[in-house]
Parts: sequence; structure tokens; C-alpha cells
Amino acid sequence: MATTAGKTITVAVAGNPNAGKTTIFNNLTGARQRVGNYPGVTVEWKQGTVKRGDLTLNLVDLPGTYSLTAYSDEELVARDYLLNHGPDVVIDVVDASNLERNLFLTTELLEIGLPIVVVLNMADMARARGLQIDVAALSARLGVPVVPAVGNRGVGMDDIIAAVLEMKTSSTHLPGPADVCRDSGPGPASLTGVSLGASRTRVNYGPEVEKLVGEIEDLLPENDARRWQALKLIESDPKVLESITAPGTRERIAGLVANLVAKSNDEVDILLARLRYDFIGRICGDVCRQPQATKTSTSDKIDRVAMHPVWGVPIFLAMMYMVFTLTFTLGNPLMNIIDQGFVLLADFLLRVWPEGVATHLQ
Repeated sequence: MATTAGKTITVAVAGNPNAGKTTIFNNLTGARQRVGNYPGVTVEWKQGTVKRGDLTLNLVDLPGTYSLTAYSDEELVARDYLLNHGPDVVIDVVDASNLERNLFLTTELLEIGLPIVVVLNMADMARARGLQIDVAALSARLGVPVVPAVGNRGVGMDDIIAAVLEMKTSSTHLPGPADVCRDSGPGPASLTGVSLGASRTRVNYGPEVEKLVGEIEDLLPENDARRWQALKLIESDPKVLESITAPGTRERIAGLVANLVAKSNDEVDILLARLRYDFIGRICGDVCRQPQATKTSTSDKIDRVAMHPVWGVPIFLAMMYMVFTLTFTLGNPLMNIIDQGFVLLADFLLRVWPEGVATHLQ
């Protein structure tokens, strides 16, 4: 902490919906938080602080989002903050039990170029399902520190703060927790060292796409997020296109992208998404070990019946019939009581209200 530049660090907390992002934010900040809305939208946000000696960490809980594409207010708000407010570090909360899906957002955060700490939340749930994750290998493959945590039990919170401070001070080694997913004993795993990745990893989209990314980057102003912007321009992201104001640049980019579209069998955004998932799949294949046999959960057993292609529709209609029937059967007595109450109230007001005085209000 003594070597950390400045006394305040701004930290953005990002992640998929239902990955436990807000739980971790609440655990870190406790009661030191306030709630508001981002300007111009109804998306709620939280800001809180963490004190470590004379150092203050300002944490901003970004809206949950699966990607940084301009499809929703949540995505626009999250990426606007990351691109324009310049947090010192980003805590990327991922669901360890759904690693492949959650790492899609991670690949985009890596492309923006901000310092990232990946938090493997719900590590206990992954372990209960028999999933084993080599955290050190995942950290090496992503090129960023990876910290296992169990947000709803407060496990790993100090390790997250330590990783944030390490990223801020650009240290070469992170004192952190062991792989909680691989720990087969009771309780949280013991602490060991998790090395920082040697260099930031990025998706390799193949020679044609990479050549196009490089050509578009050359047309953009120098900044850390230039690669991410180039990829979004290839996807024809409307908000990023609006930010291109140099005369003739949009037309040149459109011409370059048109050449790729002509050669591709897929829509460009689908092509890039598929290449991202190919990259993620290779990483997960190297660092994760799935159980040989997965036990069928109660939810899965119910789904086999309720979601059946033949019986699912009549089951749904029967459930809806039951809901409406119970609503009116059980609700009628209460509705009658309320109706009688208003009749009595009306009679009372007519008796006590002076005649001819504010009759419209009466």
C-alpha cells in the first residue's frame, strides 16, 4: 500500500447477471455505499468504498451484462463507464460453475486494455458439481490474476483486494488463494501463491480478421481501446460508428468490412462471436476437468417432464388454468371485503361531509 501511487483507487466491478457480482460488491463495501441512477437512463448503480489504512478504494458496481455490445441500456452504461471514466482496475466476476459462458465478457474486457482481476465466484458450487479448475493455468492463459471466491460466504474478499492492489502497483506476483475448485477437503482451501499472467491475452481471430483489425486500427486515434473499437466497427456497432467523425473514415472502414462480409458465410458479428467462443473453449478445455458422470438434479428431472415437446404445452395450460382459478376462487372473499369497506367508507363520508362543500372531492 505504501508504494501505491496516490491515495485513491477507482475500481469497476463488472460481470454477467447472476454471477454474484453485487454480492461481492456488498461484501467488500459493507454499509459504505450509495445507490443512484446513471444520467439519462433508469439503470441503477451502486458506489461504495473500501478502506485499507490510508488508502481508499472507490468501487462502482456496473450493471450486469453478458457482453459490451450496444443491445441494451445496461450494456451501454457498463461500456460507457469502462471507456470514458477510466477505472484503475476492473474486477471481472465470473460464475465458476458456468465458466465458458462468463468468459465471453472477459475477452471483451481484455480487448479494451484495462487492468483486470478475474474473480472465480461460486467456487464452492463448481466444486460440488465435480468441476476442477486449475486457477494458476487459467491465470497464465488469460494473462491476468485469477482469484477464487465464494461471495455469499465472504470467502476470498481480502484476496480480491490484494489482487487489485497488485494490479495497481504492477507487481510480478500476487499472494492469493489456492484453487478452491480443486480443494476436495472441507471448508475453504489453504492459501498459496497465484502468479500474475506474463502478458495480457487476446483472441486471435485468424489472418483475415486480424489483418482487417490492423487496417482499421490505423485509421483510429491512438488509445488503449483501439483494438476493441476496431472489432466493434467490424460488427457495425452504431454507437462506435457515431464516434467516428474524421471525414471519409467511415466510408473507408465500410469498404474494408464489406470485403470481409463478401468472403464470410456468416454475419460478421456471428463470426466474431464464434471465434471468441472457440478461443474460450480451448482455454476451458486446458484448465477445466469435468466429472465423468454428472448426477441428474431435481430441476433437470422436472424439466424433462415440464419441458417435454409433447406434454409440455398441456402441462403449461393446466398450470395457467390452476393459477387463474385459484386467483379468483381465493381472491373473491378478499375482494368482497374490500368492496364492502369502500361502501361503508362512502356512507360515512356522505354523513359527515357538509352538503355543497367541495362535492367533486367528496
